[in-house]
Amino acid sequence: MRLTDSYVAPWALPNERFPIHAVWATPSSVDQIEINGPKDLKVTSAYNCNIKDISPETTTLTKEAPWDFVTVFLKYDRIPKENLSRIPVVVHFLSRGRVAHVARLSATIVRPRLEILESPAEVELTDTSDTTPVISANLRQSGFGPIRINIEATFQGRIVTEKTLLARRIAQSMIKSGLAEPQPIPKETGLTNVGIDPSFRDDIVEEVDRLLREGPSASDVDEPALKGFAETIKKRGPEAFMQFLKSVVETWFIDYLLNAIRSHPGEYAELVGGPARAVIESKMDSINVLLTYFDTMGNTYEALHFKTAIKDMRLKQSAVAVSLNVALQADLLTHL
Repeated sequence: MRLTDSYVAPWALPNERFPIHAVWATPSSVDQIEINGPKDLKVTSAYNCNIKDISPETTTLTKEAPWDFVTVFLKYDRIPKENLSRIPVVVHFLSRGRVAHVARLSATIVRPRLEILESPAEVELTDTSDTTPVISANLRQSGFGPIRINIEATFQGRIVTEKTLLARRIAQSMIKSGLAEPQPIPKETGLTNVGIDPSFRDDIVEEVDRLLREGPSASDVDEPALKGFAETIKKRGPEAFMQFLKSVVETWFIDYLLNAIRSHPGEYAELVGGPARAVIESKMDSINVLLTYFDTMGNTYEALHFKTAIKDMRLKQSAVAVSLNVALQADLLTHL
């Protein structure tokens, strides 16, 4: 037998159905066709035949004679590394169990690609800046086809607060609550390795103890409340009170730390919960930018990432906005 015509779609994206078509001269006794290719190449449907068997690398089609053409739809379900890949498709035409003809075809699989050409190493934040800091990244798109880009930015930072201010807030809260037992931190916080350094805790405990003993001028609490608090301390005893104070400070600190982590670190975080209420300041150390991109078939390609250090020179507790600007340079395939 001989083929009088054959056709393969000029290109396809990963997971996109594409046709191959073959016509052969009649009369012919072809009664079976085997389509062979890599395991990632799948037959999805066929016209003018029956799909008898599908295995990882071979699909068998059958039809009773007379049979003079076939159309098969395939897809390549793996994301290739190269922008353009030639996928071999070998078609065996059989008659009564014997190979009558072999057609060696090729499918072209294309993909888009996104690259980061340039991103800033550092930006600076100040209290006096009149303009919004801009983080500009230059990207290049190559390969084939339109894409959608998803940008996610996360900030890394640190909590900044003076020990005296922190201790004052705890002292105020303890007095106003009448030495209520601290509320336990839920075990299921969704965060790990959250705790307070013992030496830092002891420093805060010492400062809170000093403020409580210095009176209303230090703790900003009215005289009657402070006297009642002092009586409660005396009843508990000094050792029991210090142990209790350590528990209060640790619980308070972890509680506000968890809230701060969940909040946007570039803004104020008003922390309410447990035995205390406070406003803290945070500093931004870096911004992590994650870019993912998709083609028109919904294929997700490898993510891109860059990190920009932030020199946070702000002295005031001020909210800040950072603008992310992305420029795209296209260098697409114009011929296959």
